[in-house]
Amino acid sequence: MKTILKTTAVFFFLTQLVLFSNEKQLNNFSNVWYSQVWEFEQWKHQAKHTRVFNDNGNIIEHIIQEPDVKNNWINKYKIEYGYNEKELLTNIITYVWDNENWRSSTKLDIIYNDKDLIKERNFKLFKDDKWENDVQFAYEYSQTGKVTLETFSRWNDNDWQPYTKLIYQYDSLDLNTEILNTRFLDSVWVNYGLTLNFYNLEKLLVKSTLFGWDLSKKAWLNYEQNLYSYDDKSRLIEWINQQGDNDVWFNTTRETYEYTDFGSLFQIVKYRSGNDEWKNSIRITYLYDNKGDSLIILMEEWQFDNWVNKERRIREDMISTVYEENEHFVLIYPNPTDKEFRINFGNQFYPYKSYEIFNLSGESVQKGNLDYFSPSSSLINVSNLTSGIYLIILKRNGLERALKFYINR
Repeated sequence: MKTILKTTAVFFFLTQLVLFSNEKQLNNFSNVWYSQVWEFEQWKHQAKHTRVFNDNGNIIEHIIQEPDVKNNWINKYKIEYGYNEKELLTNIITYVWDNENWRSSTKLDIIYNDKDLIKERNFKLFKDDKWENDVQFAYEYSQTGKVTLETFSRWNDNDWQPYTKLIYQYDSLDLNTEILNTRFLDSVWVNYGLTLNFYNLEKLLVKSTLFGWDLSKKAWLNYEQNLYSYDDKSRLIEWINQQGDNDVWFNTTRETYEYTDFGSLFQIVKYRSGNDEWKNSIRITYLYDNKGDSLIILMEEWQFDNWVNKERRIREDMISTVYEENEHFVLIYPNPTDKEFRINFGNQFYPYKSYEIFNLSGESVQKGNLDYFSPSSSLINVSNLTSGIYLIILKRNGLERALKFYINR
């Protein structure tokens, strides 16, 4: 019933890979990431992602490998990205490793109009040594560049057969207020879904309500509703999903968002509704280096009144600087730093009370109490120290933990 279209399994698989790859990298032209799962009290490699970027920071290749039973990395998938002279993405090709060779699998061709707006997105499958059309998204725009029509078609009998059409309406401020979802059944377009969007005075979306068309009653029925809240910097801080039953809305899921001092996403906490209250479900924490590039994405699950490791995505150069202890890890970031760093304690809440920093000569150069800005994160300012390698000792009731960090100015 949702306006988001479900296409083929191949298209879904391609989309999942693109989500991981579709980001700019301004400070590195190649990097390696590991996807890991938490099993038997330790992190286990699930996949290795090697990505290569061009001089403009756009990704051009992404190779996914998986470990075999002997923990050797085996090729699995490869994704290649093509651009035009304006650095607009024009195609994405995926390959599957088969018989010691890369075999073409899927392809996305993106066609632009004369205003550099996407005109078509054509998905193809590689069959019998040739590319065959699969599904297509076609777009029309207003004079201001807003999408007014999105048509989803499937390839059949050597032609594109329309399946779903989304019609977009805008108000006098050019804000999208309505999306009508229709389907092509028995050679006729019929209603399927309707989305109404509502905005605040700052032109930020605050409510999006989805209705489903009841063919027997010839009426729109409540289906789903999303509510959005923002901070004073117009950043999303809360999202609530509700499901409709007649004229009543029931809470189902909720997400809250926190941001770093430099504006990047720091943490998402997901909740589920139960017994008229929100209950913890999933927590995702994003950690960065001092250049603002992503280091670790940690996913935790709420179990038995505690956050437990579930999955993480970690950059290769961070493997040796993440200190793990049972199901807990302690991470210093950014590392190296120039003036301050955070310490993330993972599942542990207020685990240490004080700290002391030593240089390589063993001299104590700074100490104090830990200043927690969240139950599992602390911030330490080292702007008065010179460039070099240091050791920080975390303390609590005789319990100590030593971590190494770098200052580079």
